[in-house]
Amino acid sequence: MNLKLAIGAPSLTGKGVHDETVATAAGMEFPCRLFVVNHMPRAAVFPESGIELASTLADSGSVAEATFASAAVLQRLIRTASEVAELNGYALALTISDAPPEPAVVDDAAATDAQTPAVDTNTTSDGEGAGGEGSDAGDPPATDAAPATAPNAGGTPKKKK
Repeated sequence: MNLKLAIGAPSLTGKGVHDETVATAAGMEFPCRLFVVNHMPRAAVFPESGIELASTLADSGSVAEATFASAAVLQRLIRTASEVAELNGYALALTISDAPPEPAVVDDAAATDAQTPAVDTNTTSDGEGAGGEGSDAGDPPATDAAPATAPNAGGTPKKKK
């Protein structure tokens, strides 16, 4: 059998997951072992299936080989993953296949660029935004003003005796 299911948000993929799942499970023999791959930037835990997958941001753990005891367990996993994808706007949440996934080819230059933290260049050394000290954009820096005096607490001043 050559099985490959891509599960994502139905509103983004344009296809409902129920009909596809029923048709797929109808031709399968259970129990069966399938590979589940998490494509979400969050961990995915499906207790009914005994699957715990790390997020795609982790170095490993986003792929699992799981045994499905029945079509109902597989359908529940697919429905739950579809709901999570819909709630979070993921076009692709999980893939389920009967063959192990091929390892991703990593471009070392792209991986290095992706791991370099972004630097906010729109601030000065004191954390002020553009237009602060030393800025060539607009107004000169504000001068230090005398602190404002607070009005008397309690309203009207008391008369001295």
